[in-house]
Amino acid sequence: MSPYRVLINCLTGVAIVGLFLTGCGPAPTPEEVVVATTVVETVVVPPTPEPEKSEIRIGIPNPFSGSTALSGEAAMRGVTMALEEMGWQVAGHPIKLFPADNACNPEMGVTAFRKLVDVDKVDLILGSGCSGTDLSTMPLLAEVGVAQLSSTSTNAKIPAQSGPGRNEWEFHLNAVDVMLGDAFAPYIAAQVKSIAILAFSDDFGKGVVAAYESRFPAAGVEVKLIDYYERGASDYRPLLLKVKESGAEAILITTTEQEAITFLRQVKEMGLDVKVFSQGVALSRLFYELTKKEPGLGEGITEASWWGVGYDPDLDNRYQERWGTPLTANGAFPYYSMYVAKAAIEIADATGTVNRQTIRDGLAQVSIDLPIGHIEFNDYHQAEPNMSLVTIKDGKLVQVAVLPTKYTPPSE
Repeated sequence: MSPYRVLINCLTGVAIVGLFLTGCGPAPTPEEVVVATTVVETVVVPPTPEPEKSEIRIGIPNPFSGSTALSGEAAMRGVTMALEEMGWQVAGHPIKLFPADNACNPEMGVTAFRKLVDVDKVDLILGSGCSGTDLSTMPLLAEVGVAQLSSTSTNAKIPAQSGPGRNEWEFHLNAVDVMLGDAFAPYIAAQVKSIAILAFSDDFGKGVVAAYESRFPAAGVEVKLIDYYERGASDYRPLLLKVKESGAEAILITTTEQEAITFLRQVKEMGLDVKVFSQGVALSRLFYELTKKEPGLGEGITEASWWGVGYDPDLDNRYQERWGTPLTANGAFPYYSMYVAKAAIEIADATGTVNRQTIRDGLAQVSIDLPIGHIEFNDYHQAEPNMSLVTIKDGKLVQVAVLPTKYTPPSE
């Protein structure tokens, strides 16, 4: 029989199939030698999956019916588009939206709010589309312990009543009337010495009047007339007749795109030779699209707003591509508000607990840069984003300026 060689290593815990090792003893006989191949497989144990994170429910109260329904539709599109970009999750938490129609009516605003907090059990509210509905629901926020981030209302009472020692659950993103008025009143004063103010007969309109009735005289502009009209009005002639009789050189009006078109048509029909200024959300790409066949309709009108054409061209284009309709202020700021909410949720998630309270705490700590400026909330829970001045020149929307804003509390 041929010589053979047996290699045995005395390795503790190693077994070779067919051989029984009892230590480094005498070599086995040839008959006892079994040639065997041992295949050692590496078993990969998958990591224990992280527990699924809780769903975060966000309420969107807005006017989805009535004369301002277009603003609610725009808000829903803006928030939806932001969430699509985020993959419908923030910090691993799935996000679900719950809309509620407030019709831009304070009483319906309360009903919509109750539905969101009591039935849908939302963790955060992005609302509410109108100053009146914000003001009507603000007292309920602390009662149920849910934060509201408002982004399209402008009444200065909202931040005046918010923040530590006041309403700690309300946060406000866009510039309010007094912030816009501080920049717009001097701009108007450089062009005219008298003006009539025509405003919506709601909290939005009344907030504008409150902001300008003192700022105009201080800037050297005489206020000849203050009057109000209902949203969705179709006949402005009685108001325009009052303007004519007052002798005012200009009009400041609160308005939206479609209402502005009707108003400007009737200014022309009556042959009223006045400058027109707007504080609202009239001069958007939507206004431009709706007046293509009337290119001179809005010529010369200038608007102060918390958002305007040219503010964020990239968002303008992406929104148009996504929804097939032009971006408006009521779609833009809800879009940005979702990114502010994202930052707040990420702060909350870092604490290990995400709920209504920690999201509120997260909002108070937000400090981020967006195309609208650096966003953080002051002691009145008011952010200070940039504002926009836009005009129509040679039939085209032109951005006059992007200006910084500053919130000054009523007592200062």
